[in-house]
Amino acid sequence: MLQVNHERVAKLLQGLAAFTDSEEGVTRLAYSPLDKKAQSWLLEQVQDLHLQIRTDAVGNVFLRRDGKQPQLPPVASGSHLDTVIHGGAYDGMCGVVGALEALYMLQDEELERSIEVIIFRAEESSRFGFATMGSKLLTGSAAPEQLNKGAKKGDISFIEALREWGCDPDAYRDAVIAPGSYKCFAELHIEQGKVLEQTQHQLGIVQNIAAPTRFKIHIKGVADHSGATPMGMRRDALVSAAKLILAVNEAAETEKANGSVGTVGVVDVEPGSINVVPGAVTLWVDVRGVDEASIERVLQSIREQAENVAVCDGVGVQIEMLTADSPVALDKALAAQSEAICTEKGFSFLHMNSGAGHDAMHMTKICPTTMLFIPCRAGISHNPAEYASTEDICRGIEVLAIPGCCASISALSVSGFDTREFAFYGFLPREKKDLREKLLQMAHQVPIAAVHESPFRVVELVEVVCDTLPGCRISASCDLTKLHEKTIRGDAADVRPCTVSGIIADTVREKSAGIASAWESLKSYISASTGRLASDQWFHWKPHTGMESGSTNSQCRNCTDGSSSSI
Repeated sequence: MLQVNHERVAKLLQGLAAFTDSEEGVTRLAYSPLDKKAQSWLLEQVQDLHLQIRTDAVGNVFLRRDGKQPQLPPVASGSHLDTVIHGGAYDGMCGVVGALEALYMLQDEELERSIEVIIFRAEESSRFGFATMGSKLLTGSAAPEQLNKGAKKGDISFIEALREWGCDPDAYRDAVIAPGSYKCFAELHIEQGKVLEQTQHQLGIVQNIAAPTRFKIHIKGVADHSGATPMGMRRDALVSAAKLILAVNEAAETEKANGSVGTVGVVDVEPGSINVVPGAVTLWVDVRGVDEASIERVLQSIREQAENVAVCDGVGVQIEMLTADSPVALDKALAAQSEAICTEKGFSFLHMNSGAGHDAMHMTKICPTTMLFIPCRAGISHNPAEYASTEDICRGIEVLAIPGCCASISALSVSGFDTREFAFYGFLPREKKDLREKLLQMAHQVPIAAVHESPFRVVELVEVVCDTLPGCRISASCDLTKLHEKTIRGDAADVRPCTVSGIIADTVREKSAGIASAWESLKSYISASTGRLASDQWFHWKPHTGMESGSTNSQCRNCTDGSSSSI
């Protein structure tokens, strides 16, 4: 794998920053002509990657490098290019440039699985009032009509902007990607907070993403002459709005221990004249957090205060909901793999939550997803002073690009390893439900949460990439969900069917006995751990030919002996 090119990364980020509508900071609103120009410039700069380029029905762009087996679900990475008004040069851009640089680093590698870099449209809400619009549409989480009511006064609607961009809003369903279409997704992003800098950690591994609930509060008073209307006879909409601004702040303050926050970011006042008592005000409110119960308490407090203000001030108050997303937990196994890479490379890291929403939160609907944070100076973002050092950005790109890890952009795509697919089919004693834990302990990997107690409860597949023997790695999945509800004759009380499958790879690329030794150790350990596998008939071992790691089979396959293959 090639080294990360600091100069190229800095050049691309600086080049994108030049596409701005403002002298201060970067202003490049979604679906604007400048947004398109910036994207076109970037695509010209990376022509030497020889990527296939596809644009979907709503303007998301996909840059693809095919692997040897293009029919396999690709791994993906990316972010956005649009900015807020007077924003910075790193929010979103680091994720796009970082994913492209990872492809440069993998230029000398032969890929079995394809890789796609995604440029999501309209991640910022500055123009249309909704965030992460491209990823919402891509994952089927919204339709254009639902996103069409938040445009700022004097601007065209979202659907009109789609048509100006060259998209067909009526064909938006063509952009929806089905679950399972990607192997995994990783997004590199600046933290947009102060935690990493203050704790002096080089990288953040994101566990949960806070979800925004956004709404308007419309206050209707009476517009009167400011000189001729006595103070006691006024129904001043702006005074009532001020009380509600404080109510939003106070409601969030009571839940700050749970990580919830509330912000009034926009105040529209009508008629907006110095000699007229304001007759109507609209507040644009953003409430978010990682605890749904806490978020609901904030919202309920705001609703109660809105009712009180309406009664006490004699004004009309109406709440118009724009969006209410749920907090999202990211893939624990991918986070564990990122941790393993950071540990191996000596990078300090911190497991943390994201207070900001990201496109990654919607990608969780269609594939395992992870995020990596890099520090930004003083935690400043959405501001001209936003800054992340090239060194920090490139450190994140290194983690993104390391081959042989599902948490990285290359996932299990790099060929050249001596690999073997393995599987065993048997009965797992009920008291041995911690088999996955034991496999991880054997592999000297970080712990993963134990399997649920109930044998008929759905358990997510967990993939791990971890050391087994020197020079060997194993990607394994333990599937305890394929459990039969039928009675297991003679032993129904204490056993259940179980499948364990995955891939072993020799990372030093030597066709030696190392991988065979790893296999024998794994097989022996499973036998010893379960105490129920009396025969080799349950073990199956063959050259890897593109099997989805973690897949299961209803019937045992015959052992096959073959030459080495590639991940």
